[in-house]
Amino acid sequence: MVNVLCSYLRMPFELPPFRDSIRDETAGLDLLTPSMKQKKTTRPGEKNSAERRQEFQVRLIAQEVLQRHWSKQASQQFWPNLAVNLAGATLLDLQMNGAAVSTLDLQGARLHGSANFYMAEILGPAIFTNCDIGFGTFVGTKFRGMARFDGALFRDFALFDTAEFVDPAFYRVHFESVIRLGGLPTLDSLSPDVPIFMDATARLTEDAVRELPAGWRIVPRNDGTQLGDIRSVSDENTEGQISTGSAGAEP
Repeated sequence: MVNVLCSYLRMPFELPPFRDSIRDETAGLDLLTPSMKQKKTTRPGEKNSAERRQEFQVRLIAQEVLQRHWSKQASQQFWPNLAVNLAGATLLDLQMNGAAVSTLDLQGARLHGSANFYMAEILGPAIFTNCDIGFGTFVGTKFRGMARFDGALFRDFALFDTAEFVDPAFYRVHFESVIRLGGLPTLDSLSPDVPIFMDATARLTEDAVRELPAGWRIVPRNDGTQLGDIRSVSDENTEGQISTGSAGAEP
């Protein structure tokens, strides 16, 4: 049944234009972007807003069924060793808090609203490659295998307080807001020579907290874009040595 539900959620889907009439019970912070709320003209073969609302209700139910079976808190309904494949899925307010799964594939998925992985445990590979994440909560998440966030986009908070990693990679990831990846022993213990943030970027705003593992910092760009490159101290030292050596070689 899990494979059937995941297969259904992987089918192409666009969120309906308005959220308040879809899921009043989750009203609160409206995390949909203005572009998601714009009315669209229905094209030939495209579902209208009412049809998309109806389908979205079914998709929410499918998410809730999955949540009951991967959550350790629902002891009687918990199914151990689930391999969850939601690659390319469009999901709203994904709740994996307290979940325990063998593998998790969210490659290319769009996680609108909140994506809650609080105290989740992923025993094998956790794939978030090219994932579009709204408000990401990975507080206390235990990544027992490789954790790949290559090319992921964090549109809102990226909270990893007390998370545990074995084999992390954040290549080409982009952070739009708050980053909390500092003070994690499993990341701080890695040498800055290990390129876990290769080609990663972050938007620089005055009010955003940006905590990175030891040996990493955000270097502002000088192109007026309010972007910064996440660089290791060892990279900067190497560049400085090369620059100094070049300058010394000039007549």
